Amino acid sequence: MYHGYQWPEDQSRRYALLAERAAALMEGEPIADMANLSALIWLAVPQLNWAGFYRRVGDELVLGPFQGRPACVRIGWGKGVCGTAAAQGTPQLVADVHAFPGHIACDPDSRSELVLPFFSPEGEVLGVLDLDSPIPGRFGQEDLEGLLPVARLAAEAFLPKREAPSPAARWEWPEDSILRRVTPTTPTREIFQAVCNEIGRYYQPAGLKYTRSNRRLKWRGELLRCELGFWSSHSNLPGEWVNLEVVTTVFAADAGGMDREGLLPFGIRPHNFNVYRAGKGRFAEIIACIDQQLALVRQLESREGLERFLAELGDQPRRELQADGNLRQYLDRLDCRQIQEPVSIPAGVNTGSKERIG
Repeated sequence: MYHGYQWPEDQSRRYALLAERAAALMEGEPIADMANLSALIWLAVPQLNWAGFYRRVGDELVLGPFQGRPACVRIGWGKGVCGTAAAQGTPQLVADVHAFPGHIACDPDSRSELVLPFFSPEGEVLGVLDLDSPIPGRFGQEDLEGLLPVARLAAEAFLPKREAPSPAARWEWPEDSILRRVTPTTPTREIFQAVCNEIGRYYQPAGLKYTRSNRRLKWRGELLRCELGFWSSHSNLPGEWVNLEVVTTVFAADAGGMDREGLLPFGIRPHNFNVYRAGKGRFAEIIACIDQQLALVRQLESREGLERFLAELGDQPRRELQADGNLRQYLDRLDCRQIQEPVSIPAGVNTGSKERIG
């Protein structure tokens, strides 16, 4: 899936893509997830000689999955760069490890280091993500911020899915939000607008933006654009229920930017939610629905994921794909980006590139 893939030269785009691909790899298996995360970092971040994890076991850090030379198996709490990051609960950005008091030289070639602790929902340190480089001053603030989402994913890997609370369920409305004081006389248009605002605020760190004018969230990837539309059947009659409809459309992007010439609407059906007196439970349901759509978008950014999606289609969607399709054009773009072997198109899928897939 990643063989021959060229990561963006721009560092901010590189880290954005790293976060997206890292999230797509998560399977809820702690050791496997950390192994894949460390391997992905090793591929994405240049000039490293070690990248991996230490997990907390009692009052020490124990070596986890990593890439690079063999490393110290145990690190005392508060010892070295990793132990200090764990004990203080703060990232450590070290330009010269030899100048760091108590530095533990697992690899004598390491000259600079970046360590990010990650936490349980209760704030307990679960472990650290550790990156070493043979180049002095290799890491900066952009590296730290770019790797924070990966460290958060590591925290999720440590927790069984059944025990991990939903962030959406724990979401707090702002103090001035109308959602804190909804009554039977609250205009439903205001409720709808407030829910849309909260969806936008929730996804803002992930790069989605809510546009008030057209009630639309936009999410950008290297190859696709996902537009999440929000409409409602609301009225302003007191006590009337409000339906929020989530509609996702996926567009392929060409090399020049986000154009609609490679339109790929994959028949994602809208989902309606009643948001009158919207509570945290209903908000969590909406977020879960959007997360599923974003997961599909991430899946479609790789040939492997696209093939899996096509293979899972039923007969009727397959007939719709036969009617018109821009599949080959999109696959060609994936070929250029990821240097893959020719894809095996499932039987019954039209590979013409004249029209869009509908």
